[in-house]
Amino acid sequence: MKNNKLFLFTTIVLVVIVGFSMMGFTANKYKMGFAILHVDPFCKNMSDGALEKAKELNVDLTIYNADNRIENQIQQVENLITKKVDAILLQAVDHNGCAFLVDNCKEAGVPIIVVNCDTTSPNMDTYVGSYDVEAGKIQAEWILENIGGDTGGNIAILFVPMGCTPQLQRYQGFKETLLDKYPNWKVLAELPADSRRDKAMQITEDWLQTYGDKIDVIVAQNDEMAMGAVQAIKNHGITSIKVLGVDATEDAVQAVKDGEMAMTVFQDARGQGAKAVEVAVGILEGKTYPKQIYIPFIPVTPENVDEFLPKKGEIQVTK
Repeated sequence: MKNNKLFLFTTIVLVVIVGFSMMGFTANKYKMGFAILHVDPFCKNMSDGALEKAKELNVDLTIYNADNRIENQIQQVENLITKKVDAILLQAVDHNGCAFLVDNCKEAGVPIIVVNCDTTSPNMDTYVGSYDVEAGKIQAEWILENIGGDTGGNIAILFVPMGCTPQLQRYQGFKETLLDKYPNWKVLAELPADSRRDKAMQITEDWLQTYGDKIDVIVAQNDEMAMGAVQAIKNHGITSIKVLGVDATEDAVQAVKDGEMAMTVFQDARGQGAKAVEVAVGILEGKTYPKQIYIPFIPVTPENVDEFLPKKGEIQVTK
């Protein structure tokens, strides 16, 4: 009888130990928050990449949407600091205005990974993204190679939210490569459409009513706006205007394939999100990384568009 009781007691103890071991094994290692600009196809792909990598690395990751409003992002990041999460990922709404959030994370001892949209603060642990000057340069080079510098023409520019890194740097690359060197190319109109398809379509509608086919090229700083411009151009039945985008979202790649867009620039959204989570975990576990981790842009044109159609859904990570 005593042996039976001893066996029963031992069994219960083993079950409890195994249960706690299983709990320890399945519990999330770290809690993190990812404060993103807003929800569009690019940001969704970036968030999906981050969430998939978080699942792989057993991280509890929550996505916070600022809806392009700096006040929302300030509140979100400050709440994450207060909650004492293990690390924060930040896609900054404003290049200058969000710098103090990076500083606050540093002061609080919370690792901060800036993703896709940089800030002026040097205090982030690592920046993961693409060098946006290159995207503007690639768009300008397409114009030079396919239309010509001396030929000249009229350009309309659709900006992503003013003040964020892509807006500033993509324009810088475009201006330095084309506008500063080839005076025959003129900017006929420029407005922010805030990365929104509907807003870009309305702006383009207004431009077409004002300028008609005097516009030779519409340079959109992301594909959502490019697709809005494409729809407006189709509505007006104009076929001469070339539309350029950035991101190589699924719709835009198909539009290049169908001849509705001249080109776009592939930016690895999933790769950026996944790499940011991987780096955050690495930092928490004592690894060191360079201050900037750049994932290169790639031009997408009718000549190579088929290579990019299968990329949807894939996570591509720069080691």
